[in-house]
Amino acid sequence: MTRFFCLWYGLLVFMPVMCVAAQPASFSWDPVSTMDGPPATLLEAPPASFNRTGQFPPLVWPMDQALGDGTFLSNYFDNAPETGVILDYQGGTDHLYDGHRGTDIAIYNFRLMDRGVPIVAAAPGTVISTTYHYGDRNTGLPYPDGGNGFGIRHDDGTIAYYWHIRTNSIMVEPGERVEAGQPLAYVGSSGWTPIPHLHFELVGNSVPRDPWAGPFNPNSGLWMTQPAYVGNAPLWVMDMDVFTLGSVGGSLNRITDAMLKERLDAPAVFGADEPTLAFWIQLQGNRGDRYTLDVIQPDGQVFAQASQVLTQKRRYGWDGLTFEVPADMSPGTWTARITSGGEVLYERAFEVGPTTEFAPRFVPVAGRSVRMGGEVYQETLQVSDMGGAVTYHVVDVPGNVELEGETLTIRPASDQPYRSRYVQVVATDAHARTDTLWFHLVDPSKPFNPPTPVSVEETPAAVSLSLHGFPNPFTESVTLGYHLSQAGRVALAVFDVLGREVTSLANQYHPAGTFEAVFAPSSLPGGLYFARLTTPNGMVVRPLVYVR
Repeated sequence: MTRFFCLWYGLLVFMPVMCVAAQPASFSWDPVSTMDGPPATLLEAPPASFNRTGQFPPLVWPMDQALGDGTFLSNYFDNAPETGVILDYQGGTDHLYDGHRGTDIAIYNFRLMDRGVPIVAAAPGTVISTTYHYGDRNTGLPYPDGGNGFGIRHDDGTIAYYWHIRTNSIMVEPGERVEAGQPLAYVGSSGWTPIPHLHFELVGNSVPRDPWAGPFNPNSGLWMTQPAYVGNAPLWVMDMDVFTLGSVGGSLNRITDAMLKERLDAPAVFGADEPTLAFWIQLQGNRGDRYTLDVIQPDGQVFAQASQVLTQKRRYGWDGLTFEVPADMSPGTWTARITSGGEVLYERAFEVGPTTEFAPRFVPVAGRSVRMGGEVYQETLQVSDMGGAVTYHVVDVPGNVELEGETLTIRPASDQPYRSRYVQVVATDAHARTDTLWFHLVDPSKPFNPPTPVSVEETPAAVSLSLHGFPNPFTESVTLGYHLSQAGRVALAVFDVLGREVTSLANQYHPAGTFEAVFAPSSLPGGLYFARLTTPNGMVVRPLVYVR
């Protein structure tokens, strides 16, 4: 027997689906009512010398990851001045909410938030205010506080506000000068929001401004390179994986949106002795979009299939599907494949063995920022009880960090030379499976970090140069595809967050064309890495998230 479930507003709703087995039931959840606090009322107001003729500077994308690379657009700017009327820059009414005066760029889950998704300056300017100490992981009303954010006054007097910042991750101080593309903080979920995202808002002459160029925005666009409109984009699967009933408390009825936002713990080996084979799917789509999930055995035969039709717009949400496990479920590598209109949207391989095994997983978080200069910070390391016993070690331990047993101590007097430093604590089990807890150490008394391979680089507009990774995040390997419009010598390398090269994937002459390389970091800890493509015509950097 199969069962299809969806999470939508936290209510049970039954929808028809087509399966190869018995007719299943379904329910869904989608936080389309996501609200933002008004950052302009919480941060510094425009000064008396505000330049009222400012026209706003051109903007680079304010995150170090493009849409689709662990991120998605959840809300556009509302150009309709009337209450009760909503209108984005293309005339759409489904991908925003009434009165929203910014752009919301979200990330898939809290685990990605913990590992660090950088926010960068969209334009040069001066920091006018910061708030950094409020907590993350708000999942519903009532929200406890206004959240974290900062404001940057541009050279023409206009202001950009960055909101919902991760606790203690802001790397700039009031009065400091920043340049376009400079890393400033990490995406968080502080304040009035149930999802991790950046609320980016522009204000000139005390009036919010829509940066998107389109027929329903009375002003000109501001993005140097404007991403494609997603208000009516076709169905898109962000992420998916297998899970067991034991990992959600023994019952599908116990699944909550907060659990899904943590990315449900996937087994390293799915046990053939489990009663139920379950999958979750995170997606974005429109009413009428249809997709099919095939569960494929190691011999290539389809074990089961189910189809689903979206009954309304999904800015983002989760669906799920369950199957009874047959008595003779064969061991090996199985595949869950999602297709729509004959196109493969997503694949996830998973291992089947006699009994279920889980890899280490840090709880309750997978990373955090710690601000230096205050009191001694201590944390007792914890991993999920779904896995086995682990040992801990610190990678490149700095002088003010000490690990004794399960206790990590960070002393406030740091020896780091620059503003930010990253410390990785790795948990390893008896099967050499690992998980990494990322600590971002911020010392406001130190100078900004010098440029590293993770900095944003602009490529000349006349040269077509691109670099993409799929899947991303990834669990085993990621395929890096890159396109060159001109021949030349190419260097493709991967770096860790400290700017150290971990592997070189290409260093040779290439003709113009499209190429691929595979990065499979089996011996490296999970976490954030950066692929850098360098040619005589420019350089492109893309973040990669390795999940172990």
